[in-house]
Amino acid sequence: MGGLSKQKIFRLAKGFRGRAKNCITIATRRVEKALTNQGKSRMLKKRDFRSLWIQRINAGVREYGMKYASFIHGLQLDNIQLNRKVLANLATYEPYTFKALTDRAQVAVEAKEAQDKIDAKTNLLPTIAKQNFRQLKQQATSQARMWVQPDTRHGRDRWSQQNFEKL
Repeated sequence: MGGLSKQKIFRLAKGFRGRAKNCITIATRRVEKALTNQGKSRMLKKRDFRSLWIQRINAGVREYGMKYASFIHGLQLDNIQLNRKVLANLATYEPYTFKALTDRAQVAVEAKEAQDKIDAKTNLLPTIAKQNFRQLKQQATSQARMWVQPDTRHGRDRWSQQNFEKL
């Protein structure tokens, strides 16, 4: 470890066991290893807390007869943007609020399933539109490109007269 004085190494090695706290060669190796592993530990801490929050949410959701995945999907469908930390705290400390969230998620999932069944039965998109969808998408993107390209012939960004005539 170049650049660190003895005092700094011993200060960083404070609390280590055995000779790693008072023998400079061992302390240097242990401090170097500790400094390289501290980044890993920070990432593992984030991972562990996320899994803990998911476990707490799952336990809270199971009380009301839902699964974790369908609960999260229902929240996304209902456009409720709460992170897992907040949801875990609500599940632990605010059971009535969490019950309201599970009810809203359940309603959103059921509405989506009902809509999917209706779409499957009636087949809203005709087969011709399905076949020509890619062609229509390509035409729309090519037209959009024409509107985005500025006319720089005059030294400044000015839209060409050709694009304005299409309006």
